[in-house]
Amino acid sequence: MRVELRPWSRRLALSFLEQGLSECGVKHATRELEEVLSVLGTLPGWLSFYGLRRCIGMPHRAALREAEEQAVAIASRERGNLLEGRGRWARRVVRMLAYGARWTEMLRESEISEKAPRDFRFLGPHHSLSSCLIVVRLHWLRLTQGARLGGSPCGVVGDSRG
Repeated sequence: MRVELRPWSRRLALSFLEQGLSECGVKHATRELEEVLSVLGTLPGWLSFYGLRRCIGMPHRAALREAEEQAVAIASRERGNLLEGRGRWARRVVRMLAYGARWTEMLRESEISEKAPRDFRFLGPHHSLSSCLIVVRLHWLRLTQGARLGGSPCGVVGDSRG
C-alpha cells in the first residue's frame, strides 16, 4: 500500500492548524500560524510535527525551530541520496533545476549527454524532474511543487556520465 499526501491549500493548512491547536487547548495567534506556513509550507506531515510539539507544551518558537531543523536534516539527506554515486554533472544539474533551467539549457551548460532525460525514471505520470528536487538553503526550507519530505517522490535512476 502506498499513501501519498500532497501539499494542502494554504486555507486548508491554516484550518488544520487552528482546529488541532484548539482541540489541544493551545492558545495561538494567527500570525504564528502564518509563520508556520511560511517556514514549513503546507505539507500535512510537517504541520502535524509542529502541532504535536505545541500540544505537548512547547512554545511556538521552539516547536517551529525543531520542525524546521528536522525538515532541513531530512531534506539534506534526500539531496545527498539524489546525488550519491553521480558525477559532478549531477550537482550542476540539480543547481540548474533549482533555478528553473530547461533540458536544453542543462544539455548546453552542464555537458550531460542528450540521453540524460531518458535516464530518469519517475514513479508516476504527474512527476517531473522539478518535483524531485529538494533545495535547502541555510536553515530556510523551500520545496518545489509536488515534492515531499520523508521519502523521495520519485525514483531517480540512471546516470549519463560518471
